[in-house]
Amino acid sequence: GRSRHNKDSSARGLIITNHADDEFEAKAILEQVKEGNIEEQKIHDGSLDVLAHHLIGLTMQLGEVSVENAFKTVTKAFPFRNITLNDFSNVLELLDSNYLLFFDKEKMVFWKKGRSFKYYFENLSTIPDILKFKVFDSVGKKIIGTLDQRFVGDYGESGNIFVLKGMQWRILNVDEKSFIVNVEPFRAGSITVPYWEGENIPVEYITARKVGLLRTKVKRGSLKLHNDILSKLNFDSIPNEKTIVVESVKSEGKIVLHACFGTKINSTLSTLLSSMLSSMLGYLVEARSDAYRIILSSNSRISEKLLIEVIKDEYDLLNIITASLSGTHNVNWRTWCVA
Repeated sequence: GRSRHNKDSSARGLIITNHADDEFEAKAILEQVKEGNIEEQKIHDGSLDVLAHHLIGLTMQLGEVSVENAFKTVTKAFPFRNITLNDFSNVLELLDSNYLLFFDKEKMVFWKKGRSFKYYFENLSTIPDILKFKVFDSVGKKIIGTLDQRFVGDYGESGNIFVLKGMQWRILNVDEKSFIVNVEPFRAGSITVPYWEGENIPVEYITARKVGLLRTKVKRGSLKLHNDILSKLNFDSIPNEKTIVVESVKSEGKIVLHACFGTKINSTLSTLLSSMLSSMLGYLVEARSDAYRIILSSNSRISEKLLIEVIKDEYDLLNIITASLSGTHNVNWRTWCVA
């Protein structure tokens, strides 16, 4: 494609898809563009790691800095307009405890330390450096390969199984200080191998719902797409903007929940369902998701009836999701990015 950088010209390009989902999604996005409906743009408000970096920069520029003057300066910037003095002071205390600057609570001033320069210039970008973790075979007592930091952050929990050099390995623990993943060979039967594809641009709820509407139109024959497989399928129900379809793959111990809710909602639902089902069944239920489906899997069968009961029941969602996310890969990766 070409953006044609000119105020009187429109971008032009050719979208090539190899999957029905991609074709529906491309058409849904193009329809929104024609309607003048763009996705809501959200900035990251009050990013405290960025604030910490700026505070160290102020000490390098000004020497001794008063908390009052620094706070007035920082809150004039739009992303930090709502930050509280308490949060501001907590950041200074954290920097002080890590020997990155001096913070005098009585005089309410702060100034640089010897480590300030190194920290400041090694963290100029908010784009995280991706590190490599060595994989150590605890049985064979040798290094067998490496894993990307993002993979470890996403699926580095003890007990997870992954494939490396054609063999299956079970994670025993992760040594974050030495950047080593300790593993042991896994020779059991059918397993659920962690699935990882990096971080894609999330599909918004409105786009996913429009994809569901397009599926309905194709099924009814009121819309023709190049990929016409949907119109040929003899299904009573299809997952669309109004219908959630539950599909059981009994031979693999998996349940697929087809739902056109978008990336973020499905990711949240997958975390919630995994946590609830695991606590009710007494064994681990793993989950992964994309914008249009959630896959639940375990070494034992999950009944469709139980899944539907969990979906229909009422819960304190905020508390459950908070507890479910604590210490998981989503939080670990974000923590690594700012630590």
